Amino acid sequence: MNALKKLLLGILALAAATAVVVAVLVYLHSDPIPAGTDSAARLASGPYRVAVHEHTLTDTSRPTDANGTYPGAASRQLPIKVWQPQRDSGAMPGTSGGFPLLVYSHGFSGTRDDPQYLARFLASHGYVLVAMDFPLTNLHAPDGPAVMDVINQPGDVSFVIDTLLDWNTDPDSVLYRQLDPERIALIGHSLGGMTTVLATYHPRLRDPRVAAAVSLAGPLEMFGRQLFAPYDTPFLMLASDTDPMVDYHKNAGVLLQRVNHSVLVSLHRASHTGFTDQARYLRFLDNPDRLGCAMVATAVNEETPMEDMPLYDLLGSEQEGILRAPPEGICLGKLEPAMPVGRQHDLTKLAVQAFLGAVFDAAIESRQRDEQYLRATLPREIDAVRVAGDLALDAVPP
Repeated sequence: MNALKKLLLGILALAAATAVVVAVLVYLHSDPIPAGTDSAARLASGPYRVAVHEHTLTDTSRPTDANGTYPGAASRQLPIKVWQPQRDSGAMPGTSGGFPLLVYSHGFSGTRDDPQYLARFLASHGYVLVAMDFPLTNLHAPDGPAVMDVINQPGDVSFVIDTLLDWNTDPDSVLYRQLDPERIALIGHSLGGMTTVLATYHPRLRDPRVAAAVSLAGPLEMFGRQLFAPYDTPFLMLASDTDPMVDYHKNAGVLLQRVNHSVLVSLHRASHTGFTDQARYLRFLDNPDRLGCAMVATAVNEETPMEDMPLYDLLGSEQEGILRAPPEGICLGKLEPAMPVGRQHDLTKLAVQAFLGAVFDAAIESRQRDEQYLRATLPREIDAVRVAGDLALDAVPP
């Protein structure tokens, strides 16, 4: 009996020690925003409770292409996840009676769960966010994710917007009278950032209802000034200055010269993978891109070289702003320790919320306050943040 008791006590002691170690690791890999700062105050959840619901949409007007051994389909199936603010009263928000709609596009091998940390936070502050699994670039795509299908994803984004705006006028829908059709923004990570650019600016693929756009570590080097010049849509990019997948200098580095009303938020030693919700499970790694690179780099580096793919021909001509700038191999260098995932999530929430507020808030004073925070206060309070660019609020109507 004494031996058994000692064994049990030993197991309990080991479990307690393990819990302490895990707690310490989580703390070290979260690096909370300093208390007492404006940034810490802004990280508080908003006034709304958040409801989450899922649906599967089917676009019968467009097919899903064949992919390897997968023969394709006559339609495009889009599982979606919606994070929705819940009102405690009958009062309607905003001047037009509905919440802004945010449509999130995941990256290569991503899923509709990628924005969870960001979606729940933004929904608590009065935004409806919807994310989808794209048919052929999501993690579970038949015969594996395929980069080429990005050309079809702006159509998926528009179809989801169409559907949710229809629900907005349907008395039997959970989204009845919940959306403001005049305040629609797109957010995309990595390949989803490319989808966001195409759906916002491309002359044949763009959705004119998009009023603002956010790219989280998305590629930009293949898009020239001609693509963006006709439009004044506010644009925010968050990028890591050590991103091993999307080269910082070739992509984020050209943003301000090419995109009107754009702001670049650079995060020192952030990771590419760290913009996703799943990265929180990788806090034991010194850099989440160790897994991200293992999942993506082999497939991308071994595919047909981008310059030999028909993607550029499908995207358009140089006159339309499509540059033949095939990226070099990714994740080829040494990975250094990255910013803690918790810190990266917090900074992403702060920057995206401030940007959306600067664009969508009804009062000009509130919009100016949010832009001032984004451009000046955030980089002053957080050493790892640099901000450049100007939304030119006086030229952009709410």
